[in-house]
Amino acid sequence: MKRLLILSSIALVAAFNLNSSTGSPGGRAGSPSHGSTCAVGCHVGTPRFATSWITTNIPSAGMVAGNTYTITLTATDVTSNKFGFELTAESMSNGKEGTFTITNSSETALTPSGTVTHTLAGTAGSNNSKSWSVDWTAPSSLPADITFYAAVNAANDDGGNSGDIIYTTNLQAKIAPVGISNSSQSELKLYPNPASSEIHFSSQVEQVRIMDMNGKVLMSGSEIETMDVNQLNAGVYFVQLESEGKSSLQKLMIKQ
Repeated sequence: MKRLLILSSIALVAAFNLNSSTGSPGGRAGSPSHGSTCAVGCHVGTPRFATSWITTNIPSAGMVAGNTYTITLTATDVTSNKFGFELTAESMSNGKEGTFTITNSSETALTPSGTVTHTLAGTAGSNNSKSWSVDWTAPSSLPADITFYAAVNAANDDGGNSGDIIYTTNLQAKIAPVGISNSSQSELKLYPNPASSEIHFSSQVEQVRIMDMNGKVLMSGSEIETMDVNQLNAGVYFVQLESEGKSSLQKLMIKQ
C-alpha cells in the first residue's frame, strides 16, 4: 500500500527583519515542534494559506529512503518584491526528518537547527515573485509521515515589523511502496552506471521501466537481462525493476 508523504509546504516566512543577512533565527516555520510562524514575535499579521507554490522532482512512483530530491518554492504577492522564508521537515513520531543541503549559498542558508532560510541576497524578488530551491535527502528509514513546514513573509520593505503579509502553503507527495529501495539495498542491480549505450541486470527481470525525474515512463521491457539506452539523452533517470515479487527503484546516469 502506498503511503502519503505530506509536503506541508514551504511557506516563505521571514521571521525576522528582512534587512538582516542572517535570515530567520529558527523556530518560525510553523511546524508542530516550532509552534509559531514569523507572525509571532517578529511580524504582525495573520497567516494566509497559498496553494501550488511548491514543485519537486519526486517521481510519481514515490519517495525512496536515502534519496535526494530538489524542492522549489515560488512565492507571489502583488504588493511585494521582498520575500523571506524558513523551511523545516518533521514527522509526528520523530520530529525533524532528513537533511537539507544548500545548493545556492548566495540566496539560501541553514539555521543553527538545520532548517532552511534566506540570505540578504535571497530576499529580492522580481515582478512580485521569488523562487528558492534546496536539496533534501530523505532519512534512511522513512516514517509513516513527513511534512515540510514553512512560513513566508511578503514584506513591504519599510524596515518595520508591521504591514507585511505572512503565507503558509503545502504539497502532498508519495512515499514509494514498501519493497522499493536504493540499489545498495536491493538484490536487483543494474550496471554499468553511468552508462552510455546499454545496461545489464544482475539477473533476468520480469519488468523494467525507465522514467525521467518527473516519473514519466520513457522506456520499458519485460523478461530481459540487457536493455539498449542509446536513445536516452545524457542525464539522470529512475529505473524501476520488478522480479519474483521484489521491486527496486534506482538512479541511472546516462553519459554521452
